[in-house]
Amino acid sequence: MPRGFSEQERATIRAGLQARARELLASYGMRKISVEDLTAGAGISKGAFYLFYGSKEELFFEVIQQFEAEYQAALLGALGPPDSPPRERVRAFIERAMTLWRSHPLFRHFGQADLELLTRRLPPEKMAEGLRSDDAFAVRLIAAWAADGVEIHVSPQLLAGLLRALFFVGLHADELDPQVAPQVIERMIAMLANDIA
Repeated sequence: MPRGFSEQERATIRAGLQARARELLASYGMRKISVEDLTAGAGISKGAFYLFYGSKEELFFEVIQQFEAEYQAALLGALGPPDSPPRERVRAFIERAMTLWRSHPLFRHFGQADLELLTRRLPPEKMAEGLRSDDAFAVRLIAAWAADGVEIHVSPQLLAGLLRALFFVGLHADELDPQVAPQVIERMIAMLANDIA
């Protein structure tokens, strides 16, 4: 049985596991990472890993949630060109959001199969937590746009759902003709901006 850890050791080990997970996700993608790969970087045994997380997917989810918090803060700090018409500002914002997400190292190897793996392996309350986080971000985003003079004509829940749907299209972009995939996403962003602003 693994020895107990002090609170300080627990915090250090959790941070080490998260850093290792970020590094490995950027290099290999979640399906190729084992618990042993994660614990080797944190200096603990495989058995001790389960004192911190119920599964490697729970660790990956936590790392993705941390990324999302940073990502959302960066997006709220740049709502689109201030002198542009509202629809153009919204279009530029969504385009930037997609570009930031697609270009981040954590998602270099992330696809539909990875999302399905998370959905299957995570407890339902974790997935519900992710949806609530998306809805809360949509509330903050609509309020930030309103304070900046841009009126959004949909509810926060609908905005979160529309952005999530666009994210799903991005996950399937490799299934489209490479010549048209960027144009498909660009057109969808334009249609979404025209509809909500």
